[in-house]
Amino acid sequence: MILHIVLIFISDLVHTSADICSYCSCNEDKKSITCSSPSLLVRTVSLLPWIEEVHLINLNLPYPPHFLFHPNLKALYINRCGLEELSAHSLLPLPNLEVLDFADNHLKTLPATLLHSLKHLRVLNLARNKITDLSELSDMLAKNIVLEKLDLSGNPIALSNTNSFFPPSQQLFLSNANLAFLNSTALIFQPSTICSEDVSCRILPISQAQLGRLNRLDVSGNNLIVDISALNALSHAHLLDFSHNHLPSQFIDWLENKSRVKYLNLSNAEMHLHDDVWSSCGTDLKQLDISGLRRNNQICSQLCSEYCIR
Repeated sequence: MILHIVLIFISDLVHTSADICSYCSCNEDKKSITCSSPSLLVRTVSLLPWIEEVHLINLNLPYPPHFLFHPNLKALYINRCGLEELSAHSLLPLPNLEVLDFADNHLKTLPATLLHSLKHLRVLNLARNKITDLSELSDMLAKNIVLEKLDLSGNPIALSNTNSFFPPSQQLFLSNANLAFLNSTALIFQPSTICSEDVSCRILPISQAQLGRLNRLDVSGNNLIVDISALNALSHAHLLDFSHNHLPSQFIDWLENKSRVKYLNLSNAEMHLHDDVWSSCGTDLKQLDISGLRRNNQICSQLCSEYCIR
């Protein structure tokens, strides 16, 4: 039986709060509440002043609940809830959100102005939704916001255009997102039924400022062709994941002479190798994953053995 329930966490209604905490997990030390019962139907949420994190997991929520004004909320997680659509006003009552996580839902896009009121947003996770058109997300952040992390992994991205751009972020996650080609000026997505031969409908321009801002990039699992110009533009990045992609013939030279990468994942990448001994360690490397190269026959030299995964 589905529980039709209005979540109310008002400090002077102690008995109501206690009732709610019998359905959801309240943790005052962590200033969080987690609701994860599939039979729980959440319609309206009003929060106690101490609550800074809300986790709604495995609920039936094709549309988000109505939140009452709560300036203390810093993190909102709605995951595996079947979320399909948000209105432009869904987050207005939560002006101080720093972390917004809608991963593992059915979102195809976001309203253009949904995030414009979030002046403190640092992390935006939209991984494993149904987003196909990046042009609809280009101008979605509040003015002058630079995210710490943007995750679009696992989305079937197929459309973009020359007027589109990535929301600015220091960390960008695009694993398994239909990427086809990356150089220092653009990212091209794989052909699809809605955009096949014409590259102009699946190209996303990338500026030097955008690449220069990135300290972490994950494009794993795309069967992506990475151009040497992209590597040169990413020489400053600390963490790069190129696993299951195609790397240029100049990769080793770039790693030895230009890269400042600290954590590098090359597992199952396609690249030109001179022999079965990996001796290119870079100047700043702390961890290197070369598992799956040359059918697992790749051997790390003693110079790299301390941090080499194979």
